[in-house]
Amino acid sequence: MNTPARRHLLRRLQETLRQSLHHAVLIAAVSIGSILSPASARSLDEMLAAHEFSVCAMEDDLPFSSRGNGVKGFHIDLAQAIADRLGVVLKVIWVPSREKVRMTNCDAMMGAASFDAASGSQPKSENRALVVSAPYTTVTTVLVTRPGVSPVHALADLKALHVAVPSGSVSHILMNDNDIPVWVRFRNDAEILEAVSSEQADAGVVSQVGLAWYNKHHPQTRLGRNDTLLTDQSFQFDIGIGLRRADRAMLERVNAVLKTMREDGTLTAILGQYGIAPVALPRPAK
Repeated sequence: MNTPARRHLLRRLQETLRQSLHHAVLIAAVSIGSILSPASARSLDEMLAAHEFSVCAMEDDLPFSSRGNGVKGFHIDLAQAIADRLGVVLKVIWVPSREKVRMTNCDAMMGAASFDAASGSQPKSENRALVVSAPYTTVTTVLVTRPGVSPVHALADLKALHVAVPSGSVSHILMNDNDIPVWVRFRNDAEILEAVSSEQADAGVVSQVGLAWYNKHHPQTRLGRNDTLLTDQSFQFDIGIGLRRADRAMLERVNAVLKTMREDGTLTAILGQYGIAPVALPRPAK
C-alpha cells in the first residue's frame, strides 16, 4: 500500500540515513536535529592544527566497530588508515547508541548513506551539518530464514511467519504495510541473526555485511537467504564517510585519501578482512 503517510515516513527515514548509518534496515527514525544539533566539528585547518582526526563509533557493533581488545571493526581500521595519511592521530569517541552522537564533537561518522549523486560533491555551504564523502562500499539488505522454513519468493510468503526487524526501521514499515507479523526488540544484525538461528524468529532482515560476519564466526549455522526480495533504494545504497560541519578543503582531502587508498589496494585490503568489497566505480566515458 503506497499511502501518503508511508511515503512521508520513507522520506524521513532516508533523510535520517543520510546522516548516520549502520544500514538501512537497522536505523530507527531519528531526526536530523537529534543526531547533529550541538556538534561543532572542525575545518581541515583546525583538525590539522589539533593533530587529531576524531570519529564517533558504537562500542559493541562488529563488524563495524568494537571497543574491546582484538578486532576493531572496519570503520575503525578505515579511520586509522585515513588518519595516518592525514598525518594526524586518530581519536575514537565511543558512544553506546547513535542518538548520543549529538552530544559529541567528533569530526566524522564512518558510515553515511548516499541516496543521490550529490554524495562526494562540494558542500553547498561551509555550515552544512553533514557532508558525505565519495562512497567506499555498497550496502545491500537480505532476508534470512531459520532452518526448515520454505523458500520465500514474495512478501506474501512471510505472512505466516514472525520476522525480526528493528523498531521504526524501513523494514518495519514494509512488513506492517503488508500485514506481516514482526518482532521489534532487536538492535542490530547480530541480535536478529541469533534470534533466527536459535529459531526464536522465523526470519529476519539484515545487511549483507552483518550476515557475512556472522557466517564467518558461525560456520555451522545454515540459514536460508533471499537477496532479491528487498530491492528498493532504501535497502541498497552506497556509503561514504559522514563529515560533520566539514569545509570544502576537508571534503577534498578525505576524497583524495580515499582515492589513493583505492588505487594502492589499502581499501580493498581493509574491507576484505570483513568480507566486504569496495564500491564499484562507474567506467569512464569513451
